[in-house]
Amino acid sequence: MRRLALAALGLLTGAYLTAAQAAVTTYTSQSDFLAAIAASHSGTVTQNFSGFATPEEPFPLGGQTVGGITYGASVDEVYAIDPAFDPMYDWGSGAVLALALSGQSVTLTFAPTTAFGAFFGTVMDYAGEVTIDIGGESFDIVTLDHPNLYFAGFISDTPFTSVTITTRNDFFGTIMDDIIIAIPEPMSLALFGTALLGLGVARRRTA
Repeated sequence: MRRLALAALGLLTGAYLTAAQAAVTTYTSQSDFLAAIAASHSGTVTQNFSGFATPEEPFPLGGQTVGGITYGASVDEVYAIDPAFDPMYDWGSGAVLALALSGQSVTLTFAPTTAFGAFFGTVMDYAGEVTIDIGGESFDIVTLDHPNLYFAGFISDTPFTSVTITTRNDFFGTIMDDIIIAIPEPMSLALFGTALLGLGVARRRTA
C-alpha cells in the first residue's frame, strides 16, 4: 500500500515537473483573456486601486498586502495614486498603481494561480518598455502613448505565485490598473499541492 502511495506521488510529481516546462500563453485583449480562463477557473480577483489615495496624497503600498496581493517590499516605491494628484496619473480609469522606477523591479506575490493580467502604462507622454517575469519566463511589452493603457494577460499550465515588473530605458515608472488574478478550480490546486508534497517526500528520502 505504501509503495502504491509513493508511486502515485511520483506520477503526480512527474506531471508537475513536465507542466513546469509548459509555455505561457499571452493575451493583448482583456475580453479574450477573460474568455480563456472562464472555463477552467472558478472566478477572478480584480484590484482597481480605487479608494486608497486622496487627490492630495498618494497611498504607499510597498510591502503591504491588500486583496490577497503583496506589493513588493516596504522599501519599494509602490503607490496607489488618484488621477487628480497630477495629470500624468490621469489615465481615464480612476486611481492607478505606480511602481517600478526606471531600471528597478517590483515583485507582486499572491496565492497560487495560473492566470494573471493587468493594464500597463509608463509615466511619459509616449510609449515605454516594460519587462514582465512570470512563470519562469520573461516578456517584454511596449506600452501605449498616454493616456492609453496596454493590456497584457498570461495563462500558464504551471501555477505561479509571483509576477515581477521592471521598467526599462529612461522612463520614470510603470503604471498598472485593473489587476486580474484567476482563482483555479479547487481540484487543480489540490493536485498542485499533492505534487509539491511528492517533491518533498522525494527530497527527504534522498537526504
